[in-house]
Amino acid sequence: HSFLEHRAASTTGKPAPSASSSDSKEPPGIPWAGRQYPLFSPEKLQAALRNTTWPGRCQQLPVPRRRENSGCDARIYVDGAHTRDSCEKATEWFVGEVIKRRKSSNKAIEVGLVFNLSVGRDPVVMLKEVYKKMSEAKIRPRWMISCPFDWDKYTSKSTDPLPSLLKAHNLPTPPPPPRLKEVPTSADKKEPSGPAQGCKPAGGAWQRTILSCWHAICLADNVPCAWAGIPSPTNGNGETPCTLFYKPSAKAAMAALQDQAEQGVADGRIQMTLVTGSLYLAGNMLNAAGFRM
Repeated sequence: HSFLEHRAASTTGKPAPSASSSDSKEPPGIPWAGRQYPLFSPEKLQAALRNTTWPGRCQQLPVPRRRENSGCDARIYVDGAHTRDSCEKATEWFVGEVIKRRKSSNKAIEVGLVFNLSVGRDPVVMLKEVYKKMSEAKIRPRWMISCPFDWDKYTSKSTDPLPSLLKAHNLPTPPPPPRLKEVPTSADKKEPSGPAQGCKPAGGAWQRTILSCWHAICLADNVPCAWAGIPSPTNGNGETPCTLFYKPSAKAAMAALQDQAEQGVADGRIQMTLVTGSLYLAGNMLNAAGFRM
């Protein structure tokens, strides 16, 4: 029972008469401002929690199609996890969704990742959790995208934290990212506040650091990975490499997912992309997908 039930929110502070009291003429409930509110119960609380929705937490929605039948069955799975533990749980949820789709469909499933976090935090700590949980389920992302928060296009400064991150986590040094060889999407030219193509030092340096950390994690596990537009050597097992994309905004990242969906139409692939690392990123991507409260 709640405190209000015992005290009945009375101005005198005296306990309210028991609902089972024979001299109580009031119906069971809590009097407040002339109204009688129903008593709380575990069942009502459980029902309320079951019916509660929390945008940006374990939320999934379709990647918007540019035209009718212009994309395959593509969805984003959004969780604003921004700590190691929450990234682990968010990835567990996502992996569970992938496994359910595997069991319910005979179509090929492609998995992707969109990730960002605030400058100065350690991306390796969270990316390792994402990688570990996916690997345990034999899931290999086909693409990874990182984009700045919409309210801050150029979060990074001139410093390069990558060497110290790789040293701290004992990771191999990945090949350097390209400067002007980024594969453009249809939305890139519409982004005046970010670079039209490629990875420029003035903008996107933090995203390139994040992508390089993922690249290093893959290299340490002998998993092929390459920047968009650059061929990747295979690992001898014939695995398709994970392609790394820097995009200047959430809108451009969503356009890249739309491009991927259009490529998957021919054979009817299913595409599932986890969006995580930051509540800001979650909100930006939900907005880019057209989600409204």
